[in-house]
Amino acid sequence: MRSSVLTFLLICCLSLCALAWEKEDYAIFDLHDKLVKIKGEKDVKGKRIDFYGALEVPHTATPIQISRAYRKQSLELHPDKNPAPEAASLYALLTSINKVLKDKDMRERYDKHRSTGIPTWRGTGYYVARYKPGLPFILSFLVIAISIGQYLIQEVQYRQLKHKI
Repeated sequence: MRSSVLTFLLICCLSLCALAWEKEDYAIFDLHDKLVKIKGEKDVKGKRIDFYGALEVPHTATPIQISRAYRKQSLELHPDKNPAPEAASLYALLTSINKVLKDKDMRERYDKHRSTGIPTWRGTGYYVARYKPGLPFILSFLVIAISIGQYLIQEVQYRQLKHKI
């Protein structure tokens, strides 16, 4: 009994120290999802699509090379010059990708995720932040939870009274 309590406390302490994804990581995941949605999983050469491939620069590109590639792509995809329906969304996406790759910290984060693989399951924090339940759902959940709690309390009291008799 005592060892299980100590084990539980140890796990709780270690879980507090665990590194979780931050807001910036979720922003990178969202951008990657949008890129895959627009361009598909693989590029023309059959490689997995990533931010560097979207800008057509190597992974070792300098910020200056990234800026030049972004300017070139943005001139081709600007909604005023390209009437294609996906051009406007791809233009906005490339602007965000450019910001990620030019910022040193964000680029390091992206490179880490790119090397380990962009996760498909992102943890409950990712989904909770995007799921906004309405009032009917919240009220229904509370009624069900309170009803179950009330039933359990009554069952415990019933068993205690039955045991006394």
